[in-house]
Amino acid sequence: MWAVRTAAIAILSLGAASPLRRQAQQKESSSASPPTATISPSSANGKSITVQGVIRPNEDFDSYMGIPFGQPPVDELRWKPSQLFDYGTIDSVNGSDYRQACIQLSLFGADSPTPDNAGAAGTSEDCLFLNVFTPRGASSSEDKLPVWVSIYGGGFLSGSAQAGDPVNLIPTANEMGLPVVYVTFNYRLGGFGFVSGPQFAESDSGNLGASDVTTALQWVQENIEAFGGDPKRVTIQGQSAGASQVSLQYLQPDLELFQYGIIQSGAPSLSTLGPIAQVQPQAWNRFFELLNCSDSRNDQVQCAQKVNTTVVVDAYTQLFKEFNRGNLIGQTIDGVILPATPYSLLGQGRYAHRPFIVGDVKDEGTVFATATNESSFISSIQGSGLFTRSNETVQKLLELYADVPAEGSPFDTGDELFNKTSTYKRASAYSGDVTFQVARRNWLDVTHSHGLVDSWNYEYSHVAANVGANPAQGVFHGAELNITRGRPTEGKPWWTEQDINLSKAYLEYFLRFIYQGNPNQVAGDNAIIGSTNITTDAFVPWPSYNGPEERNTILFEGAGRSVVKDDFRTEQFDYINSQNTEYSR
Repeated sequence: MWAVRTAAIAILSLGAASPLRRQAQQKESSSASPPTATISPSSANGKSITVQGVIRPNEDFDSYMGIPFGQPPVDELRWKPSQLFDYGTIDSVNGSDYRQACIQLSLFGADSPTPDNAGAAGTSEDCLFLNVFTPRGASSSEDKLPVWVSIYGGGFLSGSAQAGDPVNLIPTANEMGLPVVYVTFNYRLGGFGFVSGPQFAESDSGNLGASDVTTALQWVQENIEAFGGDPKRVTIQGQSAGASQVSLQYLQPDLELFQYGIIQSGAPSLSTLGPIAQVQPQAWNRFFELLNCSDSRNDQVQCAQKVNTTVVVDAYTQLFKEFNRGNLIGQTIDGVILPATPYSLLGQGRYAHRPFIVGDVKDEGTVFATATNESSFISSIQGSGLFTRSNETVQKLLELYADVPAEGSPFDTGDELFNKTSTYKRASAYSGDVTFQVARRNWLDVTHSHGLVDSWNYEYSHVAANVGANPAQGVFHGAELNITRGRPTEGKPWWTEQDINLSKAYLEYFLRFIYQGNPNQVAGDNAIIGSTNITTDAFVPWPSYNGPEERNTILFEGAGRSVVKDDFRTEQFDYINSQNTEYSR
């Protein structure tokens, strides 16, 4: 029913077989009863489990929300790698609404836990739930659709699956004739998901949030066919910390849980905190002291597993007040998920050889830069924690990121300072490069040098009309999220025609890639028909990156798309890459 036709078939039978016509026919014949899907997970021991979905008001797609995919990570499973949910004791799942998000702190410094993007369900340690959204009736169709798995960002500290609600994405994909099954899920955050230190090293507790991603993808492989999805055609997409999660899946090539990847503002060669056992032992000793679990190291984690959730939250909230949480929470070299630095794994070719799209926004660093003078800028370059930069490195970077406002970020704004110091623009340029841009280009160059992976690169350079942008932030980190999610739609006065066209163009490229591993219109048997006239803009072919000689990049701007060369700040990037050890890459 939902299968994409070849070009010849589509041209011959468009009137009778187009996805839009089929959708309309199905809509007319569908009953008012809620959708259901029947899964047979391995843990059910042959028993079938009914997932009761819902058609939400004013929506024309099926939603199955709050489905457990992992065992509740509580009590003895707190700070342990996740396990697939045990369906042996239940017969059905009520999928009519979102379930609770994982416990979190505000990304930008609040002292107390906040339910960022968590919605009415709030937050809990028991949070390993996922959501499946499909075109109407997809669960009963014999033709299986590609699967888009979206992973939220939030600095490993905040966020939830609810932030990726596809209220406009699913209808837009249907309208384009490129329907998909769309999946979101929660993963553990902060002091429950990305801990470090010697105690947690001994209990194999590193990168727990990443283990949740793996478990969710395993659940998808087992069960997504029941919802109309094709487990062999899974694309994982993430932004910021979500992009890092996608990257960690690429660095585990033996898992084979996905086909393609879309990496937005994050790449496999991003920095880690270092070897987990060496990360801030003094701070983590203090953490267990706050929990009254500081007796012997062998018993500390086991002791802490018995402590009330609120007490644990209070302890790591206090820890963040006493120590730099940026040196405590994040990806670590744990010997399991990350056996070595991402940079070294890439160099050895130890990554999944699967096509990917990767890109950054124009001004990645503006929301993170805090330096206001030369002294604070030097401190930010020097860093803290396990890895710091030498005096020689600092001096070279001061030269490469000179105090010249016209060269700073937000870029292409000349000498304008936006009521800030010139150091702000300087620090913003450095922050965006060292955190995001250098890793992205390195990932592209290294994979091209091995000749095993097709890749496409982009730069996003547009601020949508309704985001309340601060001119000092330019095209800031996360500026593309509403565009990616298909939020700009007709009939909403706060979206401009540029916003709407850009969003649909963005989605068309992504959906084509999800369908065929190439974001372009491809002639022949893999051609996709139905979306070229969805916007008022012409379709711009997106060439593959093709290595350092060409570095092809599609530039997403409000006025349209164009192909440029990704060669900005080459000297700065090359130098930072040469110091990868000092950055724990």
